[in-house]
Amino acid sequence: MKINSLRFITLILCIISFPFGFQIAPAIRLLDIFIILFVLLSYYEIKAYGVYFYSLIILLFVFLISSTLGFIDQKDFKPEGVIFYYKYFIPFIFFSSISKFSISDEKLKRLVNFSFGIFSFLILWVFAYYAFKFSGAIVGHTRVSFPFSDYESSDAHLYSVYIGLSIVFFTFFHYQVKRNLISKLIYVLAIPALLATGSRSGLLLIIIFSSLYILLTYPYLFILLGVISISIFSIFLSIFDKDMSKTDPDSFLDLIYPLIQRAINFDLSDDDSASTRVESLRISVDETMDTFHVFGNGFFYSKLGWYDGTFSNLLANGGILSLLVLFIILSIFTLEMYKRSRICKHYLLVCFTTAFFLVNSITEYFLVTRGFFYFIIYYFLIINSKAYKI
Repeated sequence: MKINSLRFITLILCIISFPFGFQIAPAIRLLDIFIILFVLLSYYEIKAYGVYFYSLIILLFVFLISSTLGFIDQKDFKPEGVIFYYKYFIPFIFFSSISKFSISDEKLKRLVNFSFGIFSFLILWVFAYYAFKFSGAIVGHTRVSFPFSDYESSDAHLYSVYIGLSIVFFTFFHYQVKRNLISKLIYVLAIPALLATGSRSGLLLIIIFSSLYILLTYPYLFILLGVISISIFSIFLSIFDKDMSKTDPDSFLDLIYPLIQRAINFDLSDDDSASTRVESLRISVDETMDTFHVFGNGFFYSKLGWYDGTFSNLLANGGILSLLVLFIILSIFTLEMYKRSRICKHYLLVCFTTAFFLVNSITEYFLVTRGFFYFIIYYFLIINSKAYKI
């Protein structure tokens, strides 16, 4: 079997394993295993992508210096921090390995169809989860989690971003999915499923993408639609104004309504999630004061393992230098993919990338395999596809 065929099969296995949240080892899931296998099968093509590795080596050097400074300062050693070497670098290595993957249009269409199948499954799972929870078949968090994961701790933020990203992809970029009754039903259920996650992240991604798209194509219409959107949001807030503290709902709708209310409520003044992120950012700023925020404390000596925010994590682990190097790396990748894209309206790709990066800056999704995987897959499908809806 040719190496390209093995890579394609491995990519299909990556897509199929994406929804399942059970861990094989701490912070390692089945998806990680298949991504590593794909990277190993792409070894020679990654070597040809040397310019990015020089940038990654600089980033690694920044983290190593930060760890050395943390050791010198005699901070508490956390051996579990070693996993962050994988978490920080696997998104870029996977991106490098897939970006030069040569694939036929027929196989590309299969990837799109498999991706839509997973999207359909995860849309239906949102409603199945709440039905199982209401019936007592599942004992877990109020908000949805990926299948076969730890239901006691929700990953609804990540779930919401995935749904929002998929809605944008299948609505604006690909029409190859057959428009049968089932696919139409999935499109109808997508937005309710997004709101039922109880997270604002996916909705925010769609809003950012749509706003950028309208602003770049119909700038005068942007203001009018902004006013209309605010009015609609106000109406939704008044309709779904229910208390989330009710732990024993009397009906299935009592379980769903508070989550929808939370998803469309962007008032963060009294939000525990937002407060936690602000506090984590404050901690990361405080613990890098000794190096004037230029370097961090590395992966082994940072006070918190996860800071629930991209800027907080980078600042604590590698200081301002890591933020600067990461920005340069992302710029190089974006420019390279921009040149290789077949899409005639490049601003759509810019909107798609910008929306994802901005939403990722709120939390630490880029350090979670399921956070970066489908962005890279959709990006790959976009830049290699010849057919677009618009």
